[in-house]
Amino acid sequence: MKNVVLGVTGGIACYKSCEIVSRLKKLGFDVDVIMTQHACEFVQPLTFETLS
Repeated sequence: MKNVVLGVTGGIACYKSCEIVSRLKKLGFDVDVIMTQHACEFVQPLTFETLS
C-alpha cells in the first residue's frame, strides 16, 4: 500500500486539504494527516480522521 503524510497548517487552504485526502483515499493511498494548532481552528481534526 502507498503511504502519504499530509501536513496541514493554518490558512484557508485547510479546506482544500480535505478534498486532497478524500481523493488520495479513493486512489488507494493510506493517508496520515498532521495538523498544526492553527489548522485546527479552520478544520476540526475529526474531519480528517473520518476522511482518512
